[in-house]
Amino acid sequence: MLFYNILTIPKLQRSDRGLYTCRVTSGENTKQVKATVTVYDRPFIRLKPRHGSVMEVQAGQKSYRISLKLQAFPAPEVIWLKDGMVAAEQCSRYRMDGNSLIIRDVAEEDAGKYTVLVRIQEHGLYQNLTLTLVVNVSPQIGEKAVSLQDPGSVPRGSRQVLHCTSHGVPPPHIQWLWHPCPSKGLPAAPQA
Repeated sequence: MLFYNILTIPKLQRSDRGLYTCRVTSGENTKQVKATVTVYDRPFIRLKPRHGSVMEVQAGQKSYRISLKLQAFPAPEVIWLKDGMVAAEQCSRYRMDGNSLIIRDVAEEDAGKYTVLVRIQEHGLYQNLTLTLVVNVSPQIGEKAVSLQDPGSVPRGSRQVLHCTSHGVPPPHIQWLWHPCPSKGLPAAPQA
């Protein structure tokens, strides 16, 4: 057999807010369940970034969650945009989870401006928040990016040009190191 008991609060007021406990006793056994009642005077939206307005992630990361602090009543509609276009329609790697946007298999092209649009249309409430995602990319030297055509013997005093092409975010610092070869049977020349 099932038994029901309903607590009705007529004309709910702010003073009615709080923790309500339903306690059931049968013989020596007792069970209880708690429910919190929050009372709002009118519809509202409160929206803030969770970790600041600029976020950083490493390219190649399996997934990244862009989340925010959102309080609203009644439950709002939430839409995420990337660079002004609906994110989930722009890329199949983007999906919403609750109010958060999840990016799977983070890539360099995921960097940009993400805007969350929050609205409670029936009450005419709208709010948005724009966040910047920076995707760091480990420095890479492009294949065949070092022009190293074997010059063979180069006349003394002539000019030799070497090129190195690299890519990364933030922009990498390129440094050339020289390791002189010792001459056959002669002491190594001093480094310049």
